Amino acid sequence: MILADIVGYEELDTVADLIKHRREVTRSSSVDAEENSVVGRLQTRQEREEALRRQDHEHKHAALGPSLNRDGPQYPHVYRTHEASNKLSAHGRAYTLPVGSTHRDEEVLLTIIYDCFKC
Repeated sequence: MILADIVGYEELDTVADLIKHRREVTRSSSVDAEENSVVGRLQTRQEREEALRRQDHEHKHAALGPSLNRDGPQYPHVYRTHEASNKLSAHGRAYTLPVGSTHRDEEVLLTIIYDCFKC
């Protein structure tokens, strides 16, 4: 891909200036790379491990941010009557069993029998 494709053909003056001053542009990027020792050049395994160790130490010993107060106002849930997760229908009424259903709560078992023809 050529530079004019990247920058755009509307910016041919900019492309011409970049080509004209290409040595200055490449020299300035190499100077920046020399200042930044981690990114600017290839590192040996020992240098890379030392840089990782240093970054890990800085990360682990960095100051923590302030604690956040998450005890803000508790607004009621739109579809719950209370925090026991009782769901409400879209009309604001609690869900009910169909008419004619039988609800038996025994000691060990909850039995609900409903007649589908009446639903």
